Amino acid sequence: MTEFAAYQIRVRARATSPMVLREYVGSALRGAFFGALWRRFCTNQAAPTCAACPLNQVCPVSSLVAPLRDEGVRGRDIPRPYAIQAPRSTRGPYGPGDDFSWGLTLFGRQRQLFPYVVMAIHEMGSAGLGQRCADNGWQRGRFVVEEIAAVQPLTGATQVLQAAGARDVAMPDLAVTAAEIAAAAERLPTDRLAMRFLTPTRLTDAGRLVHQPEMRTLVQRLCERITALMREFGEGAPEWDFRGLIDHAAGIRLEADRTRWVDLGSYSSRQRRATPIGGFVGEAVYAGELRPLLPLLLWGAVAQVGKDTVKGNGMYELAAVR
Repeated sequence: MTEFAAYQIRVRARATSPMVLREYVGSALRGAFFGALWRRFCTNQAAPTCAACPLNQVCPVSSLVAPLRDEGVRGRDIPRPYAIQAPRSTRGPYGPGDDFSWGLTLFGRQRQLFPYVVMAIHEMGSAGLGQRCADNGWQRGRFVVEEIAAVQPLTGATQVLQAAGARDVAMPDLAVTAAEIAAAAERLPTDRLAMRFLTPTRLTDAGRLVHQPEMRTLVQRLCERITALMREFGEGAPEWDFRGLIDHAAGIRLEADRTRWVDLGSYSSRQRRATPIGGFVGEAVYAGELRPLLPLLLWGAVAQVGKDTVKGNGMYELAAVR
């Protein structure tokens, strides 16, 4: 087993035709990413699903968007090894020549699939993104990739992986590991902390949808997510006292809740229906002894939290209280 790491990739693109993007565009990015991977790399498109395909264990499409493992702790389905980082703000329509950016995070060993990711990103630009609009002949807007770079969110370091017009692609070396997480935790306040939920965060507790960002629920969902990612794509489940962390989080006070609920739907062409993916956005302030929770919260800021992270949900950042 190798040490678990997360690799954040930032895509800078330029629209080549009118492009209309909704405020929360993560679902459209995920759909375009899946479609690009499927068109370019699926060799058995007659299969109704990845699970029904005999090639799923060796297929890059399945490995990225529908990983399966019979012996997995959670059954056949395991966490997706990527999360979409949606733009923090969008405007529309974008005209030809306008720039926009977005990103994704690859987890652990699935870094090896990065060349497939790059080819899919270029395919996304050719196929189109966003809503169909009259100004574009009722087609989706197209874009070209200006730059693909790796970013280290905790230090601000960057690594250009593919420059504009270049054919060569470098593998991402900038990674978030436990060492960087520990160093960043030392720089955070330990008694009061703000969490800024940048994209809809959708959490459940005992099967019920949660509308307030209570720390106990956040920590419980983070324990589940980070454990699963490390177990499947890294060195194995971390030796953390999860029950102790969850119990400790229950004593953290939600001092200020400046979040609001956003109702969103995501249409599935396979299921032919829309599914709700809304959640809360905004800022929450917490007070209490936060030190034991900081590494986990930092991992969550990298990996995202809650449902639909592959559609850009659950992005947040940590900050000192102003």
